[in-house]
Amino acid sequence: MSPFPLPTTFPPTDTLYYPATFNATTAPLLLFLPGNPGLINYYRGFLWHLHLLHPHITILGASHAGFTPIPPSTRHNAPWAWKWGPGPWPLSQQVAMKRALLEHAVSQLPSATTAEPRKVILVAHSMGAYLSLELITSLLSAPAQGLRVVGGVMLFPTVMHIARSPQGRLMSPFLGNGVVQWAAGWAAHVASWMPVGAVERVVGMATGQPTEAASVTAVLVTDPGIVQQTLSLAAEEMVVIDRDTWEEEVWNAGGLWEGKERKGGMVFVFGRGDRWVAEQTREEILEMRGDGKGGGARMVVEERGLPHGFCIYHGEVMAELCESWLSDILGE
Repeated sequence: MSPFPLPTTFPPTDTLYYPATFNATTAPLLLFLPGNPGLINYYRGFLWHLHLLHPHITILGASHAGFTPIPPSTRHNAPWAWKWGPGPWPLSQQVAMKRALLEHAVSQLPSATTAEPRKVILVAHSMGAYLSLELITSLLSAPAQGLRVVGGVMLFPTVMHIARSPQGRLMSPFLGNGVVQWAAGWAAHVASWMPVGAVERVVGMATGQPTEAASVTAVLVTDPGIVQQTLSLAAEEMVVIDRDTWEEEVWNAGGLWEGKERKGGMVFVFGRGDRWVAEQTREEILEMRGDGKGGGARMVVEERGLPHGFCIYHGEVMAELCESWLSDILGE
C-alpha cells in the first residue's frame, strides 16, 4: 500500500491505495466508495485481498468527506474550506468530491503514450452505491477526459426506499432530532478525553468488533465532527434515497451486449435478511432492473448469509466473491 497524493483543494481524507504491480500505465482503476459511516479503514482487509487477487488493477479507496479528523480551527480558513465549505457535506457534495477525486486520480497515474482512456471500475458498499449511480449520471451528462467507466460492483446497495428498510424504520425518527445529534456530539467530545486504548477496548467489548475494526470505530466515536457528518448524511439518506430516478445507461454503465454475451456493466449484489434493504425493495429492483430488463444490469442475491457490514469480519470472503465479477467486467 502506498500513500496517494490528494489535491490541496480536498479536505483531509484518508485513502487506501494499491498500485498495479505490472502494466501500470494501462492498468484499470478501481475506485471504491464506502457506505456510511464512510471511514475507508473499515475496508482495509477487503481491499488488500482484492489487490492480492487482482494485482493488475490499481485500487483506490477513500473516506467520504468529513470522516477524517479535522481540527475545528481549520474548518473555516483552510484552502479546501473556500471551495467546499466547512462541512458537514451533503450527498450532492460527496458526489462532486468523488468525481473530482476520480479525475485527479486518473491524472496522477502513470500513463501510456496512447490516447486510450483509462478503464474505471466502481466498487461500492451500501450508500456508496447511491453515490456511484449519481457519479455515473454526472459523467454521462458531462464526460471526463481520459477515463471510461466500464462497469461496477455494488455490494448490498441502498439505492431505493432506504427509509422502508427495517433499520431505516427504526432510526428515521431519531436521525433528524436535534437533541439526539447534540447528545451524540457531546458523548463524542467526552470520549475524546479518554485514552485511545481504553476507548478501543470499550468499543470492542460493546460491539464485538475485532481489534482493527474497533480502532476505526474508536476514531468515529471520539470525534464530534465525524459523528455530526455520520448523522447528517444518514438523515439525508432517509429522505433522498427513495425512488428510482436513473436512466437505463446508468444502471448498467459500461455494459455491452454482443449477441447473447454481456461485456462490462454493473453487478448489484443483494443479501438475504439485509436490514438496510427491505425485502420488498430488493424484489422491486430485481423485477425492474434485473438481467435483460431496463438496462441489463446483473443482479445477484448472495446466498452465504454475509451481513450488510461484511467489512468487519468477512472482507476476504467478499473479495473472493468479487474476483469473478471483476474478471467478467474486464472480459478476462
